[in-house]
Amino acid sequence: MGQVIFEVPGPGQYAVTADPSLPALENPGNAAEILDGKQFYQADNTPVTGTMPNNGAVNETLAAGGSYTIPAGYHNGSGKVSAEPMSAQTPGTAQADDILSGETAWVNGTQITGSMPNNNGVSQSLAAGEEYTIPQGYHNGSGKVTADSLSGQTPGTADAGDIVQGETAWVNGQQITGTLVPGSITTDATATASQILAPYTAYVASGKVTGTIPTNDDADVTINGAQVRVAAGYFAQAVSKAIPTVAQAVPSISVSDAGLITATATQNAGYVAQGTQSATQQLTVQGAQTITPGTAVQSIAAGLYLTGAQTIQGDANLTAGNIKDGVSIFGVQGTYSGEPATFAVPLVVTVASGATVTAQNGDTTLTAVSNGTATIYLTAGGQWTVSAVLADGRATNTETVNITAQYTATLAPIPSAEYYGTTTNLSTPRYGSFGTLIAGYALFAGGSNFNISNASYICLLYTSPSPRD
Repeated sequence: MGQVIFEVPGPGQYAVTADPSLPALENPGNAAEILDGKQFYQADNTPVTGTMPNNGAVNETLAAGGSYTIPAGYHNGSGKVSAEPMSAQTPGTAQADDILSGETAWVNGTQITGSMPNNNGVSQSLAAGEEYTIPQGYHNGSGKVTADSLSGQTPGTADAGDIVQGETAWVNGQQITGTLVPGSITTDATATASQILAPYTAYVASGKVTGTIPTNDDADVTINGAQVRVAAGYFAQAVSKAIPTVAQAVPSISVSDAGLITATATQNAGYVAQGTQSATQQLTVQGAQTITPGTAVQSIAAGLYLTGAQTIQGDANLTAGNIKDGVSIFGVQGTYSGEPATFAVPLVVTVASGATVTAQNGDTTLTAVSNGTATIYLTAGGQWTVSAVLADGRATNTETVNITAQYTATLAPIPSAEYYGTTTNLSTPRYGSFGTLIAGYALFAGGSNFNISNASYICLLYTSPSPRD
């Protein structure tokens, strides 16, 4: 029923009347059209309970060709009717070569095209001794393998008189037993005595002959060096002869004066088994070296095997201009004729070995070390002062020479100092003094301890030739 809302204008009693009837339905339904258990009211206010079946979700699986009737009633839309998969409906084990070529079939859900050869009806004819392999594939049953007739396979012209007595043969499909007596026909025989083994006989075109082929044995096989000779004839059994066996020769090695290496082996005659022989020879070797030319001849010994580079030193100064004119060094002819003439006078000084000799002229000082003598080439004329210091530090005497030509001088060590005497005190009584004489010199010293190393002063006075004089 519908709801009516109205306002009450004041106090008092109000009566409300409602029509219990519903409007007429233009398209009234029935219980079969309403879901089972659900209710509704008809126009006359009569309640109605539905009877339509509630099927919910219906599921069904169909095999190929099957059908399913959907039941009347309500379905909620989630039901499903499914066809079984093809693989489940077409189980099988056949493969392409199990199905005739060009034909198709379904196996385990897959369509397969056959590859089996279709031979239909094949036919084959076989001669005697032949065979036929039936080809793989399908045969429709009409094929046939037939053997050729024996008459077509045994064509011939012989008859019983052409076949040795007692022997049989097939001619044009017929088996014939011979009647020919052995030896009665020899006109077509071609053998000769030299083709028949001795001493056997045979009938040939010329009549009965005795064979001349000899029967041989081991003695008829001979060996001469590398040649094996087998005599003509028949060998009733296998024969053999052993070829003498010799050892493989070992080569010897030689080296000629010209450096030629030769390996030589003399092989004895006979059979040589497979193998290898070798020989070695150690050459005297010379490793890498550097040779510096000098005044003596140097050489590399003959017969050496050079394992390293042999280097002969060169010198960029080996030129004609550096070699005295008229002198040849290693094939280079000298052209040097000397510098312009200069003053050079040799001074030969005899003094102990190891002494350092000094020659002095003004600002020019020349030195040389003695090996018993020392030669100094004086570069100018005039007065030169010559002295030396020995290897132990002692001085020698000094000589003065006037240079105009070659000079010689002899220097000797200055004698050891000699105590000469004492003097009176030079300053105060506590000081002392002493003097010595060395060559032409007088040396005076004074000090508190009469020790020259502690001397307070030193005085040198030249007294040549001698203060004693």
